[in-house]
Amino acid sequence: MSQAPAKVAQPAPTGAVATAAEREGLAKKWQQDQPSQLQERQQEKKRARRHLRLVNLVRVAAFAALVGLIVWVVGFSPLLAVRADHVEVSAQSGEVNTAPVEARVSQEVGTPLARVNTRQLQSDILADPSISTAQVHRVWPNGLSVGLTPRQPVMAVHVGSAYQRMGPDGVVIDEVAEPPAGLILVEAGGKALGETQVDLVLALWQVLPEAIRARVVAIELAGTNFTLTLDGGAKVIWGDSSQAELKGQVLGLLLGQREASVYDVSTPDRPSIK
Repeated sequence: MSQAPAKVAQPAPTGAVATAAEREGLAKKWQQDQPSQLQERQQEKKRARRHLRLVNLVRVAAFAALVGLIVWVVGFSPLLAVRADHVEVSAQSGEVNTAPVEARVSQEVGTPLARVNTRQLQSDILADPSISTAQVHRVWPNGLSVGLTPRQPVMAVHVGSAYQRMGPDGVVIDEVAEPPAGLILVEAGGKALGETQVDLVLALWQVLPEAIRARVVAIELAGTNFTLTLDGGAKVIWGDSSQAELKGQVLGLLLGQREASVYDVSTPDRPSIK
């Protein structure tokens, strides 16, 4: 009985075996190289972050130094301080003594201009009753400019043996021994005017027609009643402050009709003259 021929095992293609081995080797090499590459990238990122932080710190430090330098130059250094030869005090026409103002402003010499309290300086200047308004301005880099408007007196209140010169706002400017020329003389029994009396006098003064106001030389106040003295010596019995505009109109008509020694407009719908 014949036997079947035995099958001879064929060796696997060497190319296929090499390819599988290469893949396995590459995989092992990739697994070995991967951690080191990842670490390198992480180190690069850390170095980049450290560099960015350093750059930011340098920028912040430079900015802070610049701000500090500016603050020092503007607020503390003598470079921008007030200089005596850069201070100007001027006044509009009128009576005002600028010497006290100049003395007060000179106290700011040497102070950095940015630190000069212009509001306080203005308030100190306005403490002088002869000054109506004061404008204080910084003039960079080293100057101060002060503009003054004097308070113009419009009347003189007889108080005791003196006369108080008073501005149009009721503020007493000063006292003089003799009746000031060109001012309305106010008589109130030899006493200073109270706040209410000041308001009454100012209200009367404002309501008088310009033509009549120009002729008034004295105002006598008794309680709330007024008597005016005109430039020719004539008296005007004005009465209280009621119907002031009508009284002014009636007085203007009476003055235009005839001269008299007394004009009574205390009751304007029934005026009389003497």
